[in-house]
Amino acid sequence: MTNVQQVLQVVQSAAPIVQQYGPMVKNIPMMYHMFKAFKEMDNDTEDEEEQLADDDLNEAEPLEDIMESTTSSEDLEYKDGKSKPKLFI
Repeated sequence: MTNVQQVLQVVQSAAPIVQQYGPMVKNIPMMYHMFKAFKEMDNDTEDEEEQLADDDLNEAEPLEDIMESTTSSEDLEYKDGKSKPKLFI
């Protein structure tokens, strides 16, 4: 009889703990799946960023081309102090 009372006492003392942590334990599989999906998403994002960086390096213009495109004859015409109107669309 004393063993039964001890078991009931343990169950009564453990009941609040089970009620408090039970929902979290039930959600552990879903949390694991979400963590796994986030990890895969981060890896995919890093791979895409690396690929874009490689593409940008391959498509970069030489410095001479950039300098020529920034200094055009139109820019030289307006060096005498006149302002050049800008069209914003």
